[in-house]
Amino acid sequence: MYFEDFVVGFHFEAEPKQISKAQILAFAQDWDPQPFHLDDAQAEASPYGGIIASGWQTVLIGFEAVFRTRLFEKCSIGSPGVDEVRWFIPVYPDDILTCAITVEEARRSRSKPDRGFIKTRFVIRNQSQKIVSSFLATQMLLLAA
Repeated sequence: MYFEDFVVGFHFEAEPKQISKAQILAFAQDWDPQPFHLDDAQAEASPYGGIIASGWQTVLIGFEAVFRTRLFEKCSIGSPGVDEVRWFIPVYPDDILTCAITVEEARRSRSKPDRGFIKTRFVIRNQSQKIVSSFLATQMLLLAA
């Protein structure tokens, strides 16, 4: 697929991914070493009542699930940024996360005619269909021609 294929309204849902306690602990150890991500006793005493995933991990799970589909394989040339990152509810061990994307904006580059930009809303839901996190990514994509 190329820029021209990602029209406003294009929608795609990636395969569900289950997150394990081991994955939560490993990510937190390296990237977000807060007690409610790492320590059972402290997490149980927290407002969450147990170990939860880092919000950054949930965003990355959604991102990875979409990019593993290879939708952007031929056309992606990077991103100038991500906006509106939100975390709504905690993600617990064994939750199953599904990421859906919707193209909200698409425009050709004014300075580089071989590419365009899309703004894509990523929405990550758990197994109960509750939104756990979302973000708006701007992506640079090559045109087909």
